[in-house]
Amino acid sequence: MKNYFYSFLKKNKKLIKTDYNKSKYFFLIDRGKGHYISALHASILGGVINEKYKIDPVVISDLDKREDIINLYKSFGYLNYLTGFRYKYIFFNMIRIFLSIIILFKGIYLVKRYSFYGFVTKFNIRNIFIGDLIFNSYIRYEKKFLNPKIDFQFINILFTSIYRTLNLFDYFEKYKPKYVIVATQSYANNHAISIKICVHKKIKVYEPYFERYSREYRLRTYDKKKIEYGYQNTFSKDFKKNVINKKIKVKRLNVFLKKRIRGQINTSYTGDRDLRYSNNSKRKWSLNELLKFYRLSHKKFEKIILLAPHAFTDAPHCRGNIFLFSDYYSQTIETLKFINEKIKSQKVLWILRPHPTSIIEYGEEGLVKEMVNELNNPLIKLCPSNINTDNILDLVDGVITGRGTIGLEAAIKGKKTLIAGGASYSGLGLAIESKSKKMYFSKINDLKCFTKLSKEKIYLAKKTLYYFDTKKIELKESKILNEKIRLKIKQQDVFCKSLLKSYNKIGFKKDPLYINLMKVV
Repeated sequence: MKNYFYSFLKKNKKLIKTDYNKSKYFFLIDRGKGHYISALHASILGGVINEKYKIDPVVISDLDKREDIINLYKSFGYLNYLTGFRYKYIFFNMIRIFLSIIILFKGIYLVKRYSFYGFVTKFNIRNIFIGDLIFNSYIRYEKKFLNPKIDFQFINILFTSIYRTLNLFDYFEKYKPKYVIVATQSYANNHAISIKICVHKKIKVYEPYFERYSREYRLRTYDKKKIEYGYQNTFSKDFKKNVINKKIKVKRLNVFLKKRIRGQINTSYTGDRDLRYSNNSKRKWSLNELLKFYRLSHKKFEKIILLAPHAFTDAPHCRGNIFLFSDYYSQTIETLKFINEKIKSQKVLWILRPHPTSIIEYGEEGLVKEMVNELNNPLIKLCPSNINTDNILDLVDGVITGRGTIGLEAAIKGKKTLIAGGASYSGLGLAIESKSKKMYFSKINDLKCFTKLSKEKIYLAKKTLYYFDTKKIELKESKILNEKIRLKIKQQDVFCKSLLKSYNKIGFKKDPLYINLMKVV
């Protein structure tokens, strides 16, 4: 890789011109060490903004200026660099350290006074709410969601996030960027914090990214509703135009749904791996077989409710920051506890189905089994691992989840889902929504809310999922950074003989991707 990388640096013609008006800027937020594909995408998009709007770039990075990624940016002509956060530099600004420590104690106070949920919903700096991002980062590793506490790791993430945010405030105030390029939005890093600042200040923010599973190159933008309800939501004018006010043939929708379950189409909203993991069983269960499996065939149930938690390790506030619990694990554990202690009916069967990625990718299957075994409740069962999502939804009367796609899939089958916060499909009457935790638990206690949806609502649910899974800002395929190159197992391997050959032949400015971006941005 090294030889090809350095060859690329020498041959790369600068996209960036820096002789424009010095009073106008855009920010490029670097993703960090080893993220070469992200750096290339951002550099190309930055070149488009620089050429089209005649404004100068500023790169914000946590990396040392000698790193290969920084040298890559320099080969494109990026000359101005700012530091997001590095411990070695913080002592040059003692006032900022002091201010960060004061705000840190404010954060600790919120945890002690209101719990981590209070911290997630209330912690802010100058009205930029970053408690959700900090908590996402904290529970990401070592299964911290099992027992979150004010430990060294939490304090470290809290302090660095505060100092980083104060740095970014200064940068935004000094340079007043017209555009900001980011690479991710889930955790307490330069990217996600910048997105929140941009939305607050109404600055255009772009996230170019390669969807690895559908193998498409896409471009995202952000606004307040996307932060509250997730990137895909029902509050845009485009949704109203293409879903609410548009008729789509039922046959067309049904064909789409069948192909989606079989994995025969690329989906924009539902993860390709989620669909594969959720529908990989060839067995078709009947209700009688399921009850026999649980040794409950002798009982008659008024309701069978599916509990479908998210992967606990996943960023709980990535698909919207309106949520009634601090994270997905706390929602699951508190919901099971409520059912076990408060629901006295013997005519309701509760089936807990772990999220497929929680088992395959995060190793959380043991946690879910342990939850069920500890309760020792004959009416709370673990879902068989060899039953597809589409199959289990045919057998149950309702679903409880955080805000997952399964709620929309259930609505397509005419069944309601109780969700624990804002979801992409909120506001349509397809799910049972609650404004508080008290209301959420009262809905579980009153199973009458799990009624069947009307034909009109089922049709709306089908149109909504169709829109989410087919609507995207998909860009032209690059002839230089083509699919084969982007799918390299190791990112540094993108710098190869094939890339150099394509670059020498075309150059970025004549590449279809660059030309397409000039029209879109």
